[in-house]
Amino acid sequence: MDLDNAIENKDIYVILSSFSDDCEIELLGIMLTGKEGARRWINWLYKHLAEIKFFPVTLMVDGYTFFEEFIVKAKLHNGVEIQSKIN
Repeated sequence: MDLDNAIENKDIYVILSSFSDDCEIELLGIMLTGKEGARRWINWLYKHLAEIKFFPVTLMVDGYTFFEEFIVKAKLHNGVEIQSKIN
């Protein structure tokens, strides 16, 4: 939840501190690696979304692997509201 809250609050320092130097993030079929990959992901996110809110569906942790399935509700910069999945 700390990571979700940091993303919602646009706290880039906390977001990046949540990832290891050798992390892998898969986003829309693209693999991003390391803290630079995490920074690219978060820059992309804020470039397109004015507001974002996460609603966790499934959380799994196994050793150093973290998986989260969530519903995203967001607002674009032009005011249009979007949602990733209907409840």
